[in-house]
Amino acid sequence: LVDLGAPNDALALGERVVEGAAERWGTALLSGAIEEPEALSPIVDPNDPMPAGFEPLAEIRVPIGWIDRAIDPRTGRVWLGGDVLAASGIFDAVSEYRLEGLDRFALDGARADDLIGALQAAS
Repeated sequence: LVDLGAPNDALALGERVVEGAAERWGTALLSGAIEEPEALSPIVDPNDPMPAGFEPLAEIRVPIGWIDRAIDPRTGRVWLGGDVLAASGIFDAVSEYRLEGLDRFALDGARADDLIGALQAAS
């Protein structure tokens, strides 16, 4: 067995595991200061992060929970959000009716067809 440092030092253990994995895979570890993440917008309204001026529509049930929907009454633009785990790019693409190539996005808890259906039901 290899001595991994103090038995209760989880950080030291984690560092050794990462170092060992990098060595085994023949890759280098990045080092340097970690940038501070951008400040998150505070949640100040029950409908956050729905854009201002949009009106909420009925939610759509999907396996992971709900797809939230809203519409801008001035432009008819639809906003999608909710519990689906996906890159924001898929929500942007669907809400802008760019429906080609949606299968390239990672999506968990719903299908691209669920998002398209939510959009079409709002229109």
